[in-house]
Amino acid sequence: MQRRENYLYVGRDLHKDTHTAVLVNCWNEKLDAIVIENKPSEFSKLAKKVDKAALRLNLSPIYGLENAYGYGRSLAVLREYLKK
Repeated sequence: MQRRENYLYVGRDLHKDTHTAVLVNCWNEKLDAIVIENKPSEFSKLAKKVDKAALRLNLSPIYGLENAYGYGRSLAVLREYLKK
């Protein structure tokens, strides 16, 4: 059984020009917020910052994606490609 307290929850709000990621724990306490430009060259920066925070907190990151108007498509496609 997976325990909720073992995860770092990363909610991403996607906009035409920027993406904002908010990191929270299972008690919905905001731990950090990261804003990047909406371009593929910035996506690895986001992943590195999230991975660094997860390592520091000894948690596994799990992502949620709010995808209004398709602004997150390039990010979602890239993340799927990187999993392979």
